[in-house]
Amino acid sequence: MTRSSRWLPLFLALTCSVALAAPATFGTRTIEVPSPARYVPLATTVPKFIEIAQGFLPASNRLVEVYTVPADRDELVKGNAVSVSRQFQLQVPRSLEGHLVSQKEFSDAQGEMEGALKKSMGDASKQAADLSAAGTSNLKKSTGVDAGVSMSDIGYQGVYRKEDWGMFFTITTKVATRIGTDNSSDTMVVAGALVLANHQLLYLYDYASLRSQADTDWAKDSLSTWADAIRAANPDDPAIEAQAQRESSGGFSFKRIGMMALFGGLIGLIVQMVRGKKN
Repeated sequence: MTRSSRWLPLFLALTCSVALAAPATFGTRTIEVPSPARYVPLATTVPKFIEIAQGFLPASNRLVEVYTVPADRDELVKGNAVSVSRQFQLQVPRSLEGHLVSQKEFSDAQGEMEGALKKSMGDASKQAADLSAAGTSNLKKSTGVDAGVSMSDIGYQGVYRKEDWGMFFTITTKVATRIGTDNSSDTMVVAGALVLANHQLLYLYDYASLRSQADTDWAKDSLSTWADAIRAANPDDPAIEAQAQRESSGGFSFKRIGMMALFGGLIGLIVQMVRGKKN
């Protein structure tokens, strides 16, 4: 691969079971977040990846961490080209970082959040176009690469699991990039979840290139396993429920939380290009 042709295709996506938990800070609170088994975090070792990915997110969401297999992480650290076909992400709604959310209210509001997920599909194409344009612009400023990112055929597949503490859904889309005369595209599936970990609301995602039903099954099962592990690492403190922030007190709405969970998932379906350097 020549210096001029060295590009780093980055599919933002993740694989599950679980490893040791590591602390993650949300405002004044700390939550233990186990990595999906056989996957490793990138924020410390490849911060540029996180920076570029954040540029494609709605302003309401903070990208906390991305997880890939160790071999892909090592290649990214070296600046070598790598195609990440599966990956996990942890995001958080900025308005609720460090805030205690009532589990009872969360459970009661699941119908409202599910309705918001469905309704947001009506605006998904415009949101995807806006996020793609903003992310592509930020990518060009950061790396000099104009990736021409676009998304089409966005499909909401529905909610596949509900718990008092979590709601899980899947979406699919076709993602394309254009750099000069070099065009590429891929169809991706993402499983997403809104999860309470000891009253801290988290957005969890995993992604896979969609080739067969097995890829969708992997996404669903892997995300469920990861969410269960995060819950186990952060048991509910019964005393917190009485202190939890209520929707009626202002500052957030479950409807918007549902909408931003879907739009936050779109980022992982984007193919990003950044110039790479070989050591």
